[in-house]
Amino acid sequence: MVWNKMGVLVLGGTLLLGLAGAAAAMPMHDGPEGGRGKALAGEHEWAFGNGLDLTAQQHEQLKADRLAREKKLIQLQADKKVLKLDLRAAEEQETPDMSKVEALAEKIGNIQAKIIVERAKGREFFKSLLTPEQKKKMQEGFKGHDGKGCDGEKCEKCRKGEDQKYEK
Repeated sequence: MVWNKMGVLVLGGTLLLGLAGAAAAMPMHDGPEGGRGKALAGEHEWAFGNGLDLTAQQHEQLKADRLAREKKLIQLQADKKVLKLDLRAAEEQETPDMSKVEALAEKIGNIQAKIIVERAKGREFFKSLLTPEQKKKMQEGFKGHDGKGCDGEKCEKCRKGEDQKYEK
């Protein structure tokens, strides 16, 4: 009986370590108040879009989409935080119910997947609004120096005049 309980604890610990490793491999930010970078939904596209000479209509469409997407991401992240609290409480039990731990871990993973998909949808929406000229300009900006990203005005090399590609 003691070995059976020990086996459950070892199995549970292994599962948790696997989940921790998977979480560490996730992108660096989760969006609003959800991670290390604290970047808002579509913030990178929004900032980059300023260099693409977006029309007033494109700005309005992006603004509306960004607001709706941020609300959705905030809700998803709140749900994920609540589930993480539930998971921690389940793990702290003297004899954790491993089926409950597994179910909570699966729900957390499903929400993280929804967050990733929602961000991808935002990037695709942003790109769908661009004209062929804007898309080309965006690709040139992403290629930048030696295949690294560059946004022209904010790029250190460009400001110092080391790259003639983005002369003012």
